[in-house]
Amino acid sequence: MNVLSYSIWGPATAVTMHEVYWASLVTALIGDIGIYRGWEIRVYHDASIETSPVRDLLARMSERWPQIKIVPCSGERYPGLCQRMLWRVLPLFDPEVEILECRDTDSLPTAKERKAVEWFVTKGVGRGDFIHMMRSAHAHATPIMGGMVGFHCPTVRESYPFKSFDELLAHRKDLSLTTMNQDQIFLSDTFVTKAIFVAPRCSEHIFEGPSMLPGTPVPLDQFMQTTPDMDPATVKATDNVYEESPWPQWYIKAGQIYHIYWAFHSMNKYKVEAYAEVVEMIKADDAARGFLSKFLGGAV
Repeated sequence: MNVLSYSIWGPATAVTMHEVYWASLVTALIGDIGIYRGWEIRVYHDASIETSPVRDLLARMSERWPQIKIVPCSGERYPGLCQRMLWRVLPLFDPEVEILECRDTDSLPTAKERKAVEWFVTKGVGRGDFIHMMRSAHAHATPIMGGMVGFHCPTVRESYPFKSFDELLAHRKDLSLTTMNQDQIFLSDTFVTKAIFVAPRCSEHIFEGPSMLPGTPVPLDQFMQTTPDMDPATVKATDNVYEESPWPQWYIKAGQIYHIYWAFHSMNKYKVEAYAEVVEMIKADDAARGFLSKFLGGAV
């Protein structure tokens, strides 16, 4: 199976900014349902989900779309910030998983991203690549971005000595994994820049920013032309989320509230598959509606 993986933890409060992650996760899952058809979507979380205002909403979404799996993890066992970020790679060690793609909860699935993933699945793996790297900003300055990386899992399981998540973490005891970006340094060092176990074979797609590999990355026009067509409504919605916002820089700097707002309303405009059903679920859930209304405005 192919898996799209998220991790989330912490209380949904403005003080911690985790409220943005819980709110945008709902929006991201709506897009994933349509754009990653046939994939399993795993959300790894800690005990804070019990107090999250979207707990019941996520449970109902999982019941309605069984490809969404809400998976508990131990925050006590993995207290480090980046240990929890690395929960996203847990499917690497699931023998049933072939392709893993890791994502950030506060980003949106886009048509370009989806087509890049399809290129990796249909062409990159076929030529022997087992790491998929994407970058969408000049600030993405490590070879592997924690929320924009994919793997061909059978190759990783066969080629590397660590056979579990704990063994993976243990091989770099010099990194505390307690501060921001250490997950990306950890993954980049392990699989690319200090690859002591096996030479990396990578597919690299760049939407913006420099290449981190020698040679030339896959050109955008190449993978855009060689991947199968997707549902036009879904593609249009995800492609135009940013283009339709009049404040593309401002809303990202202002805690991403407008990032969520415009994504949600663009999905409505273009009739993204799961949108209407999720809106009705939110309206029937007082906790979710009260929490999400400041992000989604009149939609709920």
